[in-house]
Amino acid sequence: MSESDIAFINPSSPFLVDQFVMPPLGIMYLSSYLKSKGIYTTIHDLAISDTTNNITNITNGSIPYAKYTAFTATTPQYPYALKAMKCLDNKDNSKYNNSETIKIIGGAHVSSFLSSQQDGWDVSVVGEGELALYQIVKNEKISNTVIVGKQIENLDSLPFPDREWNGFEKYHYKFNDYNATTAMTSRGCPYNCGFCFNMFGNKVRFMSPEKVIEEAKNIQKLGFDMIQYYDDTFTINKQRVVKIADGLKDIGMKYRCFVRANTVNNELLLKLKDTGCVEIGMGVESGSRKILDTIDKQITVEQCEKVIEYCHKIGLSIKIFLMVGLPGESYDTIEDTIKFIRKNKPDDYDIAIYTPFPGTDIWTNKDKNKYDIIFDRNSINYEKMFYKGIAGNYSSQVSTSHLTSDEIEKLRDYIDIDVRNEIA
Repeated sequence: MSESDIAFINPSSPFLVDQFVMPPLGIMYLSSYLKSKGIYTTIHDLAISDTTNNITNITNGSIPYAKYTAFTATTPQYPYALKAMKCLDNKDNSKYNNSETIKIIGGAHVSSFLSSQQDGWDVSVVGEGELALYQIVKNEKISNTVIVGKQIENLDSLPFPDREWNGFEKYHYKFNDYNATTAMTSRGCPYNCGFCFNMFGNKVRFMSPEKVIEEAKNIQKLGFDMIQYYDDTFTINKQRVVKIADGLKDIGMKYRCFVRANTVNNELLLKLKDTGCVEIGMGVESGSRKILDTIDKQITVEQCEKVIEYCHKIGLSIKIFLMVGLPGESYDTIEDTIKFIRKNKPDDYDIAIYTPFPGTDIWTNKDKNKYDIIFDRNSINYEKMFYKGIAGNYSSQVSTSHLTSDEIEKLRDYIDIDVRNEIA
């Protein structure tokens, strides 16, 4: 097939503090998979030359014609993807007359917001995209506007993400003095937190430890000395994690990973520390037992405290992730979270505002008695649905019977600024 049979487009993310930290692993996986099948692909990041309106790279003709143009988008990225797609559809655009290209949308947003196929896309790919995109390109026919991608059962069968595209070098993830990039070793999460939508499903599929180390060696050859593993929970299978950790130590690769309080013990935390883990991230969400029970987090405040305490003891940095505005949030539950931070003093924390997503239990069953949450499904501002963005741009899309949206925003900023300065 000729060059650019399929062009992958990563929309810009102007709501982020820095757009060039985390490379787009999703389309990098798709690109390498299709290349392994003899299909020529290109990846285009619209943020590289344009961080304002997301369309310069299209209107100036720098993206070559492709029979298929496939966009990825998180929910806050989606409005920018939509603008760019409409440029492709502009038959009067003499510089880039690509109105006949098959316009495909995939990624987290379309997998959650299934209605997005009504926005003018030719095809929406829900879930994992490797097999679905290959089917589209190979058959050169589109029988459905929405295609549900089949899951890859054997992750070892996948080629490593395409880290050779022109633009990958723009990404610069620095952790302390380490030059880092991202990777994933599993797909899926067995938990059912009320606030979370997981496009990979509840069945966890693992890459073998041997494959993980092989990829780490390849990443090392590219000049990186640290990997941020973006698995939902890196520590679900403890025996596997030990093998991976030992392998990373053997090749001298530092790493960072995410854990749950109920999937680690002191022995495993010490193993992580001793094999080059420079920090763990842990989702605490709230310092209130009431909130944790409401969202079905399946952890306790005490479990979280023990993990933080032991990390401090052995010198393993720990960053926790918190939210305000969850169902039932009140000044009392916010005070519980503040007390948790003051008491346990994590090395770092992120504090986000809860945003409801379709496909989650809270969205689907927001009128359940246990969910004290108020939001309008039809008026949510997608561009404000980011987890971590520029200070001052946070906007609450929800309220509870105890807190207004404005109060939730102010409380987030108070925890982010005042409480942080207090424990520094």
